[in-house]
Order: sequence, then C-alpha cells, then structure tokens
Amino acid sequence: MSTSKQRATIGGALRGPSGGWLVGFEMVTSMASIFQIEAQAILEGLKLAWMRSFRQVEVESNNALLIDTIRNNFAANNNTIEVRLIHEWARIKAAVAMVKFLKPNKAVIVLQGRYAGRKAVIVKSFDDGTRDRPYGHCLVAGIKKYPSKVIRKDSAKKTAKKSRVKCFVKLVNYQHLMPTRYTLDVDLKDTVTVDALQTKDKKVATCKTIKQRLEERFKTGKNRWFFTKLRF
Repeated sequence: MSTSKQRATIGGALRGPSGGWLVGFEMVTSMASIFQIEAQAILEGLKLAWMRSFRQVEVESNNALLIDTIRNNFAANNNTIEVRLIHEWARIKAAVAMVKFLKPNKAVIVLQGRYAGRKAVIVKSFDDGTRDRPYGHCLVAGIKKYPSKVIRKDSAKKTAKKSRVKCFVKLVNYQHLMPTRYTLDVDLKDTVTVDALQTKDKKVATCKTIKQRLEERFKTGKNRWFFTKLRF
C-alpha cells in the first residue's frame, strides 16, 4: 500500500499452498484512514479469490488491530463498511482464516535505518507494543555482511573464510519491514532476547551466537536465498 494526499494505491497477491504465485492485483482508491484502506485491500483480495473459485482462503496482514477486529467477531458492528463486508463475505461465501504473518521465523527485509536492504528473521513479535514502544514491532536477527561466493577449487581454509557472516539484532517497527513468503528454520528464541540489547557486551555475545548458527545453516546448503545479497 502507498499513499499520497488525495489517493492511495493498494494491492495484493494470491499464493498457492506451497507459496507459489497465482495471481495479483493493484488498484487506486480514494484516500482514507490506514485501517480502512487495508480493509479495502483485503476485501478486494477476497473478491478476486472468489472469482478464481478459491473457497478456502487464509488472509495475511500485519495490521494487528484489523485482524483482531475481524477474528474476534467485532466486525459485524464496526463503523467501517469494508470490515462489515469482509465479515459477511467470510460468513456466507467462503472459509476465510485471518492470520498475522509477521510471526517468528518469518523472513523479512529491513526498509529503514543503517540495515536497510538487509535480510532478517523475526525472533519475537510484539503486536500490541510495549510500554517503551507503544506500537507493533518485533525483535529481528539479520545479516549485516553476507558470505562470499564459494567455488569448487577453493581450499577448505578459503571456503571457511568465504562462509563467514556478520550479524545484527534489533527491535524494528512493523512499518519498517517488508515480509517475504519464506520462513527460516533456525531456532534463535533461546539465544536472542530483548535483554540482549540492554548492554553492549550482551549484544556482542548474542551476535556471535547468531553468527555461529547462521554459518552452520549456510554450510548445509539450505535457505541459500537468505544468504544472497539483494541487488538494487
């Protein structure tokens, strides 16, 4: 979704059970609140799914308030007409599951700050915010320096050197992340915590542990897309 003073552009994509692209849409609508615009995007996506004969749909959105409103049966009496239409559509026409897709192990791309363009993985989500950060955000661990390309003639020492990564860990606003359809099967919950950001020593120690686990993952040959630098 992108907005200007007078209009907003919304869009979405339908993907199959394995995550493959099926069809997408994009349209321009009049300017309104973010809540209403995102509700309209979901409604248009449901209409497209119905026209394509998809009767079981899982809707993903990073707007926690919108998802909770629809899932907790508050939509029927909501003042936003798009939300009421989504409620009726899901109740009468199709089996619709509303889920939050910014969840642990989801691969994302950082959009703001010194790590903009870097890939990261969500470790913990805070949909309702916290006392210090009263907005939706999450704790992420990402790659600051990507491994170099390894070729067959490289020696074991050179391969080990090229396989090194540098990592970062930080709290990021939901609005500063671009989610992907991928997940990373690396368990970092026992290592990466909010407390690790309190002091420099804890942060350095945490980054070393993340570095070790990501390097092990890279050497297995799995999730190669995560260890590839984005080209702009």
